[in-house]
Amino acid sequence: MRLSSISSCGVPLVPTSRRDPPMPSSASAFCLLASALFRQCLSFSLAAVVLVAAAPLAIAEEITPWRTCFQTARAWTASVDIQSDTVLVYGVNDSLRERVRSWAEQGYRVELMTGVAWGEYQDYVEGRFDGVEHRDEAQVRRDGTPIMHHATVPYFVPSATYRAYLKHLLAKAIDAGVTGIHLEEPEFWAFGGYSEAFKREYQQHYGQPWTPPHESVDARWKTARLQQQLYRDTLRELFVFSKQYAESKGRSVRCYVPTHSLVSYAQIRMVSPMASLMAMKEADGYIAQVWTGTARATNVYNGVARSRTFEAGFLEYAQMISMVRPTGRTCILLADPVEDDPQHGWDDYEEKYKCVLVASLLQPDAWHFETMPWPDRIFEGHYFATEADAARRNEPNPPPRVPMPPRYATTLLACINALNHMHAAADELEWDAGTRGVGVLISDSIMFQRDDPSPSDGRLSSFFGLAMPLVKHGLPAKVVQLETLTDTHALDGVDVLLMTYEGMKPPSPAFHDVLARWVREDGGGLIFVDDNRDPYNQAAGWWNTAPMAYATPDEHLLEKLGVEPGAVGPVACGKGVVQVVAESPAAIAHRQGGADDVRGWTRAVHAALKRENKQSAWREQNHLILRRGAFVIAATMDESVSAEPAVVQGRLVDLLDADLPVRNDPTLEPGRVGLYAIADSGAKPAVLASGSRIRDVETTDDALRFTSRGPVNTTCATRVRLPKLPARVTGTRDGQPHPVECIPDETSGTVLLRYANAAAPLRVECRW
Repeated sequence: MRLSSISSCGVPLVPTSRRDPPMPSSASAFCLLASALFRQCLSFSLAAVVLVAAAPLAIAEEITPWRTCFQTARAWTASVDIQSDTVLVYGVNDSLRERVRSWAEQGYRVELMTGVAWGEYQDYVEGRFDGVEHRDEAQVRRDGTPIMHHATVPYFVPSATYRAYLKHLLAKAIDAGVTGIHLEEPEFWAFGGYSEAFKREYQQHYGQPWTPPHESVDARWKTARLQQQLYRDTLRELFVFSKQYAESKGRSVRCYVPTHSLVSYAQIRMVSPMASLMAMKEADGYIAQVWTGTARATNVYNGVARSRTFEAGFLEYAQMISMVRPTGRTCILLADPVEDDPQHGWDDYEEKYKCVLVASLLQPDAWHFETMPWPDRIFEGHYFATEADAARRNEPNPPPRVPMPPRYATTLLACINALNHMHAAADELEWDAGTRGVGVLISDSIMFQRDDPSPSDGRLSSFFGLAMPLVKHGLPAKVVQLETLTDTHALDGVDVLLMTYEGMKPPSPAFHDVLARWVREDGGGLIFVDDNRDPYNQAAGWWNTAPMAYATPDEHLLEKLGVEPGAVGPVACGKGVVQVVAESPAAIAHRQGGADDVRGWTRAVHAALKRENKQSAWREQNHLILRRGAFVIAATMDESVSAEPAVVQGRLVDLLDADLPVRNDPTLEPGRVGLYAIADSGAKPAVLASGSRIRDVETTDDALRFTSRGPVNTTCATRVRLPKLPARVTGTRDGQPHPVECIPDETSGTVLLRYANAAAPLRVECRW
């Protein structure tokens, strides 16, 4: 990521046992012993590693289920002990073994995260690793300047020697006892295809001299495809190595890729492996690095350019999940309580965090979460108190930066501990939403058209022009990843699919066979929106390379469907329906009324479908509400069908308020989001919500008992339901009495408890 526990509806909790801050590096004994070997054998074989590796730590090796994690470069400290299931220790250096041990001793599952395209790898760059400097492996701009991650480490073109170096680091991490490998952000800047290292890879891959990518759309396309493949192949090699090396030690590891969304990378002009990784069995999934910094990026809707954090975040998370949905792999959703840009106010961070958190929870296919990166920069960081103060940062006497507001800390911890229990089976989901079953297609190739000579719309309007009109009117749109369409089951749950080839192109004609079967045989509805003016239609692709001779790839698709290119209105196509719209999706986004047109076409195709199993009848509204097991997640959109507030029905604990109040049928104004725990299910005593991790819950005829643990220097608010007002509430920590404030609420039949969090468990007893 870029730098510049709660009960279930009264059921007691089950007891349970962006860029990185600088990390020092050193030339280890391993490095000195292996340097000659590396120069002779760039593949860095598994056998070579086994010869010199240290014995692993005695840490539990079984890969057990988990739901939440966070990343940190530090050893365990009480101030960042946020009580997730797993910690991702960041970076490999001489302190790694001790850092792993410190977290494992506190009961955490421990995994490794480190950068794959950059990192604190000065020993490699400066030649201390193998006696050879590797400064020439940097990605390079057109003007010849290297692209730096920071002053001393570049973004790398992944050479064989660089991959060998990373294997050396991964072996050390596995020996230190980690149970998972997270190789973060495989990134190639779109404008970075000018280095000598990349030219060598280009010559070897294409068998022809390198062509400057800015000279033609074909050269740009070929450059981007190779940039993607270089990091795809790198990750495959590193994951295969990690799993084989762990197996040689009688262990196992899972391998993940923490990465921005495809939407984000396309916006910032990066190329990354993305969905192509799901073709390799060694990749176990992704961390979806979606947060305020990506979701607040400006987009255009109905001719208005501005930030739409909730809606953009919703679509980013949906895209990341789309890559794993047909594969059964894991997608871990991240949200950041601050962000990499330190120039905002605490009020802005909190507001935007709530938007992306709720956006993530409206994705019921996912139930793994990275609760935060870098808890030290959150709980120990100093930022402007308000966004208004931040606006004055360049004044001669700017406002001071202040610590995290205590109420935000309490709210944040309550949200984190809700995530520890955020799982619901399909029969535990209940939507109050607009029409479901509408999807928007996207492809990895949207990253391939992002730079000279003819970059596509910089705000990604080709995508947002089709997707944003749906979300704004309460349709929980699915994003469908083109590369996953190996058969029609990848479109299960989709009734109407909107697509374009403006800004992206299909990598294979085989996907058209799947789309045609889905329409003609399964009765799906397809809307194709494109004016066919994209310059990249002329890039050398399968559609215009012998034996094929199509001017555009959609000509091939429409031929497969048996639909004339000039067909007007929804037309029958086998059992399904097709509508072709000869307009630019980006132009639609930029004009007033364009969003209404998109919804009109979608509504017409949906009405024409003869499917008996359509997800839902046509409906538009200004809110999305999802009841997900013990929780209710809600958002009300502005710029929507109505300016009225949405009513969230039920007796609910408001998790976004530090007092955890119980609200009856709360309302949400347009532009607001909500996260609630259901309070009115069952009469048993229970912990309903807490700004700490709750364990060891016990109930008797006259008492409720539990243990509570959270980071030091924060205040815990815990909302409990009791059959009557308590006669006595006590707290005990380390055998000593600890004060617990008790605030009864007779109206709701609940009690709010407040006390200081600490790394040592607090035993609380409520007796009536």
